[in-house]
Amino acid sequence: MNLSPHQNDNTSTVHSSAQPRADEGLLDYSHEPSWTQSNLLVHCEKPFNAEPPLPALVNAGQITPTDIFFKRNHGPIPDISLENHQIYIGVQRNTPDIEWKVISMRDIINKWPKATVTATIQCAGNRRDGLAAVKEVSGVIWKSGAVSTAAWSGARLCDVIRDVADIPADDLSRMLRDFHVSFEADDHVCEDVCYGGSIPFRKAMDPLGDVILAYEMNGQPLAREHGFPLRVIVPGFIGARSVKFLKKIIVQPQESTLFFQRRDYKIFAPT
Repeated sequence: MNLSPHQNDNTSTVHSSAQPRADEGLLDYSHEPSWTQSNLLVHCEKPFNAEPPLPALVNAGQITPTDIFFKRNHGPIPDISLENHQIYIGVQRNTPDIEWKVISMRDIINKWPKATVTATIQCAGNRRDGLAAVKEVSGVIWKSGAVSTAAWSGARLCDVIRDVADIPADDLSRMLRDFHVSFEADDHVCEDVCYGGSIPFRKAMDPLGDVILAYEMNGQPLAREHGFPLRVIVPGFIGARSVKFLKKIIVQPQESTLFFQRRDYKIFAPT
């Protein structure tokens, strides 16, 4: 989607326009972080997917140290500038048009109170090795270490949407019942135009839902592999919904149409 630059207090309306997805052979892995950790079990290097040995995870206690927190990626890890990164927040009502507003990382950090939520993230494929022992399955063959807990700090998503999205009170009750919030990453993957997913709007707007736009992990700025400069943290949902490298937040009448929401991370009952 090509968007022209906006001032932070301006709203523009644009149409969605799909960009071609990346060919797997053309994905650029030349700017990856240096993977020197010998304390992780590496399942794949491109994209980088690794987990800690279970004894190390258990011995770490309640909060998983950042260096052994499991790493799940679907493509190259983007090299994003904190100062230049912008977040597009859109509302799609009953037309294809999306009303966009744009905020900066400095807005996220300075304009909203910083909340800290201790949350466990688990990859939906954790312990897939048990399934693979019975029958061939697709996906990373994780053992039991694709689950970790951290203290995440950032702005509450409900506060940001409330202040930026300009949703009339008369529409709010209907949208809480029927709408979704879609998240899109500033990255490149081979399955679609980017990584992304969505959650129900009511979860996003629940002050007790603890959904935050995190820019810190365990008291430090997010590491690149964990979503720098911004990721959403959705407690109680599979890790796939805690989208990293966050670029777009869209309030819309349907769940995300991206591959990772519609075709992956789904349970399809047998016919």
